[in-house]
Amino acid sequence: MTVRSASVVLALAVAAGYFVQSDVEGAAPGRTAPLPAAVSLQPQSIMLVANAQGVPVFGLPDVVTRPVRHDLSTRSTVPVSAVYVEANVPRLGTIMAVPTADCPVDLSARRAADAMVTLSGSLPCMPDKDVLIQHGLIQFSATTGADGHLALDVPALAVDAEFTLLIDNVEHARISIPVPAVRNYHRAVLQWRGTGNLQLHAFAAGAQIGDAGHVWSASVQDTTGSRGFVQRVGTTQADFPYLAEIFTYPRGGWQDESDMSLKIGVALTPENCGRAAHVTTFQINRGDLVMRQNLALVLPGCAAAGTVVLLEDQFSPPMPALH
Repeated sequence: MTVRSASVVLALAVAAGYFVQSDVEGAAPGRTAPLPAAVSLQPQSIMLVANAQGVPVFGLPDVVTRPVRHDLSTRSTVPVSAVYVEANVPRLGTIMAVPTADCPVDLSARRAADAMVTLSGSLPCMPDKDVLIQHGLIQFSATTGADGHLALDVPALAVDAEFTLLIDNVEHARISIPVPAVRNYHRAVLQWRGTGNLQLHAFAAGAQIGDAGHVWSASVQDTTGSRGFVQRVGTTQADFPYLAEIFTYPRGGWQDESDMSLKIGVALTPENCGRAAHVTTFQINRGDLVMRQNLALVLPGCAAAGTVVLLEDQFSPPMPALH
């Protein structure tokens, strides 16, 4: 018999006509022996099972004071309408849908400097709504404004860049745009989920924290992009926040490109200290993926809470030179 993991309660009541046959000494053949006084008529928990032919049956548990033959004490029940076993569980994934006419969703894109793309979204019937943007290997959360509009600057990760807008795991819009300038850049990505304040730091030519060769999201960016820059995408205000930091490094930005190193910074708090942070890192050289890895970062203990620490050697091999 196969247990279907459904428990029911069966009330043993004389008025319902349920009696148990017994061979207790002194009972007349063919007659029902009275239940001993010690036997309670309270409901008892039983298990709903199905036999090899899929016919549901009830199996009664043993009576408190004497055993009962279960094979003689089963009753047919009304079959359930459907049973979903583990092998038939639908695979979770994105639900493809077309927005209804009374709730249009529009997504547009245009190229910007440094192989960036400016996304503009119009969702007039969805003000202050959490959305998810997917682009290549990254995804990040965003929130529409009070007027239902959305404006984002995103580093393109491929020459043929495609962006998808999802709401509640339903795809509402998709757009593609060619970004040939991606071939002139190297990009490194740090992706994570949650409200943890992770950071991507780049160091060139042996630079230390605060030197000219140290680039991160709080650096003063060069508008020409010659030093490289770190762009954060995503918001922690969404119900399910996804964030990423992308370091963009142009060809010829530094004389010794092979000396560039990348490190992950973590702002330690009482909530994340001493725990593991799960992140994904990947590097793209001129639009081609060269390395991807999933990491479980073991953060320092809570004695360091309130500080920012840099974790060594999380991007390896070193950043390839752009030639």
